[in-house]
Amino acid sequence: MTKTVTPHLRKLSTIEDEATGDFYVRFSIRTEDGCKREIELPRADLTEPTTLAKKLFGLGAVLPPKGQRAAYLSKLADAPCSRNLKRVGRSGWQDNFLTFVWQTKVLGIDEGRLIGPRVSTDESERGRVRISGTYESWKDSVGVLSKFSSYAMLAVASAFAAPLLLVSAEDSFAICLAARTRSGKTAIAQMGASVVGLGQKSNLMTWHNTEAGLEEQLPRFNDCLSVIDDFETMKGSDVHKYERIRNVSYGVGAGAEKQRHSSFATRTRLWRTIVTKRQPLWPDGKRRRSIAILSADKV
Repeated sequence: MTKTVTPHLRKLSTIEDEATGDFYVRFSIRTEDGCKREIELPRADLTEPTTLAKKLFGLGAVLPPKGQRAAYLSKLADAPCSRNLKRVGRSGWQDNFLTFVWQTKVLGIDEGRLIGPRVSTDESERGRVRISGTYESWKDSVGVLSKFSSYAMLAVASAFAAPLLLVSAEDSFAICLAARTRSGKTAIAQMGASVVGLGQKSNLMTWHNTEAGLEEQLPRFNDCLSVIDDFETMKGSDVHKYERIRNVSYGVGAGAEKQRHSSFATRTRLWRTIVTKRQPLWPDGKRRRSIAILSADKV
C-alpha cells in the first residue's frame, strides 16, 4: 500500500545576495521519500503560483492537490519571513573588522544575519573548504610538523598573514614554492591550505581552470590564503605557461576581476589574498626560464 506524504512547505528566510543584488527565499520542503530539506528560490518566482509550483515540483517538493494548490501557494508566498539574511559577495572582514566570514562559518560579532558566499552544491568542487578537526588537533599535527621546515613555516605563516593584508593596508601578492620533484612541495602547500580548510590535494585550485575561472574563485578567498596546484599540471609550451601565470599574478596583485559585460557580472568583484603556487626545478637544479622570472614575485 502506497503511503501518502503530507506536503510541508515553509518559508525560513529572505536572503539578499550582495554579489548580484538579487533576493532569494529559503524554504523547508518535504520530498516524496518523506524527508525534509532546505532549498532556495529567487524571490521573483513567488509572484505567480503556477511558476512557484513548477519550481518546487522540479526540486522534489510534495505539493497539495491541484484544486488546493493555487490558494496554498499564494498564502505561502505572502507569508512573512522570520529572518532576513545577507549573503556576502566575498569572504573576509565585515562590519569594520568586527566579523570575519568564511565559506562555511561566520566568526566574531554577528547577529546571525550574515552567511558565506554562494558555493556550488558539488561537494567535490575544487576550492570548496571543509571543516575537519579542531584548532588543538591542527596545532598538534600540522603546527608541530611545520616547525621542522622553513618552507612549511612560510606556507603556514602566509595563511595566518592573509587576514592582515587589509589591516596593514598591503596589496595582494603571490609566492612561488619551487623545489625538485618529489621533494614535498605538495605536502607543504597543503599544510598552508589546511588553515583555511583545504586539507586535500583534490581540494586545491588548479591551472586546468581558465584565468576567468580562477578569478571567479578568488573572492571566496578574500582575506585568506589561496593555493593553486602544481605549475606542471598546466598544458602548453613554456611561453604559454609564462603568459598565463604572469596574467594571473598581475590579476592577483590588482585585486580585481576583469570588467565584463553586464550579462556576465553585475559588478566587478574585489579581493585581497596571498596566493601560493608550487612548481618544480629541473633535475640539475636550474629553474625554467619562465619560472625564474616569476619565482617568489610580489606584484
